[in-house]
Amino acid sequence: MANIAIPDSVKCLGTDAFYGCSKLAYINIPDSLTDIGLEVFDGTTWLQNYPGDFVVVCKNMLLRYKGSDTDITIPDNVKSIGAGAFDCSGVVSVTIPDGVTVIGEAAFQSCQALTDIVIPSSVTDIGGVVFNGCSQLQSIIIPDSVTTLGGDAFAGCLELTDVTLSNNLKCIESETFDYCPKLSEITIPKSVTSIGVSAFYSCSGLTRVTIPDSVKNIGEDAFSFCSNLINISIPNSVTSIDNDAFQLCSNLTSIIIPNSVTSIDSGAFYGCKSLTIYCASGSYAESFAQDNGISCISVNIAGIEGTNTVIDKQRGYIYGLNKGTASLVGNIAVSGSATVQVINPLGSVIGTGSIVNVILNSTILETFTVVIFGDINGDGNIDSIDSGVAVDVQNYMTNWDMATDSALYAAGDVNGDGNIDSIDAGLLVDSENYLVNINQTTGLAVAV
Repeated sequence: MANIAIPDSVKCLGTDAFYGCSKLAYINIPDSLTDIGLEVFDGTTWLQNYPGDFVVVCKNMLLRYKGSDTDITIPDNVKSIGAGAFDCSGVVSVTIPDGVTVIGEAAFQSCQALTDIVIPSSVTDIGGVVFNGCSQLQSIIIPDSVTTLGGDAFAGCLELTDVTLSNNLKCIESETFDYCPKLSEITIPKSVTSIGVSAFYSCSGLTRVTIPDSVKNIGEDAFSFCSNLINISIPNSVTSIDNDAFQLCSNLTSIIIPNSVTSIDSGAFYGCKSLTIYCASGSYAESFAQDNGISCISVNIAGIEGTNTVIDKQRGYIYGLNKGTASLVGNIAVSGSATVQVINPLGSVIGTGSIVNVILNSTILETFTVVIFGDINGDGNIDSIDSGVAVDVQNYMTNWDMATDSALYAAGDVNGDGNIDSIDAGLLVDSENYLVNINQTTGLAVAV
């Protein structure tokens, strides 16, 4: 076969589609093609005889660089860099023009001399294995325009020490930094929701990892064999830590695991012989540590003896406080070096809906919501304003969600019948006029 015309209906050519067709000398490639796999035309006479160093096809896709220069400036008309475009070439530096939006799979794979590349802010997608095996690459900046960075992107970059990731990445894909032994620290952007399988596998030089409170899952083997990782804090957004996530992190001595984590695979910390887990008392992490023979120091929060403060861990409430309370000092205590943070949405007074965070070394271990029974507008007082809100709830003028507004429901039902209505509204007015007292332990109105 010497000639072929690819019809306009074709959108994709798979890997090795015409590989080794040595007699293929003429190919008509339509602009309709949007995806060309690896080594599709390798070994063809057409590719060998293509004029010039840059093989540009379709809608300005750089299919292949054929030249031998080490310092490369990609032509301005190029809008995408195809799969394997520079694979195994001897390039040292590459200038990518502004206007390129896609860098394809394995585009610079095994460019072992590559030391300098700048990715412009026009790029939105970077394929997998893109810099795999670029053993001399020391630093890289992924601009904020990039939303997708494929797996295995920097695997085997032996000299990589400095990485800045896009603040719009959604995921650290599997094996992204697999075996980057000189990478010493990494800040994961706040846009990332998951850390994939073996994402930082065998990054033996890694000493500092910052995981944001957007991450929900830490994948299998994510940090396995990170032998210089000493301590790490898991944010209170994470719900699961998968198998071997920190396997054989031989110097890992401390990890803070918040109450949000409800699943830890039994092998997550295999071989971490000096590890101590820091967590909240009564948490899943505490039970996990006890069941797996791991040292554990748990932080406890409790109402101070002599007060009526109740810490309701099952529902995540703190109640028993007096209306108008401005501080939790003297009402609750936490153990060890943990501290308490109070967030009052409506001012300085603690009211229904105020958030109480128990914090250890800047990590939120657990979170509670304050309930002041009778205070259903959250200002810390009990008055006619709350009565008006109760009437609005009964008349469907105020819409509450049973899940997110559960504390408001608990605060508003002061006669204990399971509803918020005009009866509760009347009792709230009576409370303002000192005719009834709303017990902050039981939540019920009692005649004075």
